[in-house]
Amino acid sequence: MGRSEGQISIVTIALTVDKSTPRLRAAIKAVTDKGAIVVASSGNRVSETQPQSDDDSAADDDTDYEYGEDVTKYPAGYTTSNDRVVSVGTTDPEGQATPSGLLSSTIDVVVPTYGAVSYAINRSTCSFYAASTSVAAAEVSGILALLRAAFPKDRPEQLIARLEVTATGESASAGGAVDKYRGRGIVQPVEALTRPLRPSITGRVGPPAQRPPEVAPAALPQAEPDVLRSTRRNAVWWGLFGGGALVVALLLRPVLSRRRTAPGRR
Repeated sequence: MGRSEGQISIVTIALTVDKSTPRLRAAIKAVTDKGAIVVASSGNRVSETQPQSDDDSAADDDTDYEYGEDVTKYPAGYTTSNDRVVSVGTTDPEGQATPSGLLSSTIDVVVPTYGAVSYAINRSTCSFYAASTSVAAAEVSGILALLRAAFPKDRPEQLIARLEVTATGESASAGGAVDKYRGRGIVQPVEALTRPLRPSITGRVGPPAQRPPEVAPAALPQAEPDVLRSTRRNAVWWGLFGGGALVVALLLRPVLSRRRTAPGRR
């Protein structure tokens, strides 16, 4: 969990229960009313034979999802009624929806967990070679803590909006449609920290600002009119004619002089 001004700002819940209870709902509401963000795992599959949904008769007809699975675990399930609850799923080593995680329409975002490395206080490390939504919740809590440090004036809804809008797969805003595999997408920490966003206090992020119109390139300078163009052209032609006449005269001069000095001529 993270702290801000002496108050708990991020609560990580890496476990799930099957049903909502009044005490659990009240506890989640109490911490979120005080400004905390609750990051909860969406639930891990216990075995391949685990029921595909809490109510088999409630399976939908959407064939895009395996057997219509849509499992809601708590407290992650409160994300549909509490804007300060983030439900987190995970991916398999190839980045696809993991069979280890339950498919749920309550998932907000997912993060990879296979190969994750944790650091202890004594600087020792531990690698995690499994897909786990519990580890995923811890990862997202750490990212939200970085966002809290980078944007200390943001409300919880604004921080969550930065997390969700920059996730791979999200197209328009934090209120966009989600799916049962990846929620709004795979979290992109660098994008969340660096993309210039201005979410409203309710967490709404509008479409990107329109780019200003490009400045038209400066026109090339226009050449000034050449008032002597025709004069020069005429001078060139007269020069050619005059030069040609001079050449002809020079060529004919010897011939004409011989004719004047020929014998028998006076």
